[in-house]
Amino acid sequence: KKNQRDEMLETYAEVEKLAAAESAADVNNYWGHADLVVSRYALGKAELAAEVLDRAIQIAPLESPYMLEGLQGTLEDLTKVLKPEKLPALQEAIQRIKDEQIKREELLKIRRAEEAKQTGAMPKVESETGS
Repeated sequence: KKNQRDEMLETYAEVEKLAAAESAADVNNYWGHADLVVSRYALGKAELAAEVLDRAIQIAPLESPYMLEGLQGTLEDLTKVLKPEKLPALQEAIQRIKDEQIKREELLKIRRAEEAKQTGAMPKVESETGS
């Protein structure tokens, strides 16, 4: 956020090493995978980042949308400091997360409706703001 690109990239090189070890040690560690996604996009390793993004999405709990929202926000922050040639892959990743969030919202609505039907309760309706 201070627009110190070189220092940021040095930090992300360290983050990549740590996050790779973390995610390898625990394949269900969402935060390790998310850190690996961000660091690899920052370092211009888009293909490797996309592979890890798929895993991060897979292990992110359906009931915890804030996890993917946080990852999306961090990637959006990166778009403000990375060089233009790195942006298309990053924007594709952001869109992938947005699409997944829409899909998950629909799945949650269906699940809640089914649960309400089984219990005879009215389904919980959330406002457009998500609250």
